[in-house]
Amino acid sequence: MNGGIFIKRVLLIFAALLLVIAAAVPAFAAEVGGGQVHAQTDAPVTVPVIVTGNDGLMGCKLTVRYDPAVLSPQAVSRGSLTKDGLLEDSIAVAQPGSFDIVWSSTTQAAGDGTLCTLLFKALKASPTEITLDYSPRDTFNEAFEDVALTLQPIAVAFDGAQVLADETLTQASDAETKAQTPADNSAEAEALVTAVESVMDGKPLSDPSEKPEDTLLAEVNTVLEGLDSSKRYEDVATLQADYTAAVQETYVDDVLQAVDGEEIRAVLQEALTAAGAETLDAVPQEKRAAFVAQTEQAFKGKAPDLPLLGDRVEPDDAFAALQTLQAANEAQIAAGLPVPALQEKPAVKGTNHIVWYAVGAVALLLIAGGGIAGFLHHKKKSKIEEEPTE
Repeated sequence: MNGGIFIKRVLLIFAALLLVIAAAVPAFAAEVGGGQVHAQTDAPVTVPVIVTGNDGLMGCKLTVRYDPAVLSPQAVSRGSLTKDGLLEDSIAVAQPGSFDIVWSSTTQAAGDGTLCTLLFKALKASPTEITLDYSPRDTFNEAFEDVALTLQPIAVAFDGAQVLADETLTQASDAETKAQTPADNSAEAEALVTAVESVMDGKPLSDPSEKPEDTLLAEVNTVLEGLDSSKRYEDVATLQADYTAAVQETYVDDVLQAVDGEEIRAVLQEALTAAGAETLDAVPQEKRAAFVAQTEQAFKGKAPDLPLLGDRVEPDDAFAALQTLQAANEAQIAAGLPVPALQEKPAVKGTNHIVWYAVGAVALLLIAGGGIAGFLHHKKKSKIEEEPTE
C-alpha cells in the first residue's frame, strides 16, 4: 500500500470521528438552580427552580435531592417555561430524600425563567441545601439535540435569612410563585373554598357588584378563623388568586378520589375527540370552555356529589385544572413504577454508547487493517528487492 494513500485513509477516518463527536456535543449549556430561600418550621416553603442562559428546551428530567429530616415535599407546580406540555413528579411513590420531575412538550420554551416551583414543608429549623441532577438523554430542544445543564444547589435558610441574593430574580420568582403556588395544603385549600363560597352564596367571586371589598374580606376572614385556618386576607386580588388555586387543587383531589383512573382517561379522551384534538395542549382556545363543560358534566355523571368547575373559576383556569388532573391521574395509574420516560429522541441526535463503541471498533479495524496491509506490502516489496536477479 502506498504510504500517502494510507495516511489519507487515516485522516478521513479521523475526520469522520470528529463529525460524530460534534453531532453528540450538546446544543448549549443552561444554568439551573442557585440562590437561597427562606423557611419557617411547620410552614410551606416555595422553591423556584430558575433557568438562565436557555436557548430552548422542549423536555427535561430532573432529580431533586433534599434532607428528609428537614424538608417534606408536597407538590410541584408549573413555571413560566413549562406552562404547556406534560409535567409529572414522583413525590407520591419516591423514597424520602429524592424525587424526579419530568416535563415534555411539543414546542420548546426559550429564555430565562422558572422551570417549576417546588413546594416543601419545613420540619425543623436547620439550614440545608436542595441539590439537582438531570438526565442528559432526556433533556433536549426542538431539534431533539441534547441540552447540557449546569446545576447549582439551592440554599434553604431559617431565622431571617435573605430570600434570594439577586433582587431582580427575587421579584420575578415571587410573582410567579404567588400566581402558581396552590393553597398551603389540602386542609387550607378546602377551608378557603368553603369560606368564599359560603360568603358569596354561590355567586362568582369575580363579580364586584355582589359585596363591597371590605365587607367581603371581613366575612371571609371571619369564616376562615372559625375553620381554624391560618389564612387571612387584606386585598381581594390575593384572595381571588388563592381561591382559584384552591378550587383547582380541591377539584383535582375530589375527582381522583371519586372516579376510577381508567374512567378519567376515557372522559378526557371523549372530550378530546369532540374537540378534534389529540392532546390537551392541542385543544384550540375557543373550544376549551366547551371541553371543560363536557368533562365536568361527565365526571358529575359518574360521581353526583362532585362540584362543577367552570362556574367557579375562569375558563383558562378550569382548563389548567384538567391538565393537572390528567397528569396526576397518569401518575397514580403508574404508582409504584418509575417516572414515565420522555418521548424517544431520534437515535441520530442522541448520544448512544453502543453507537460510540461500534464507530470506535470500526475505526480501529480500518486503521489496524490499513496498517497491517501496509506492513505486509512493505515486507513483500523488501523481500522482492533482496532476491538476486538471474
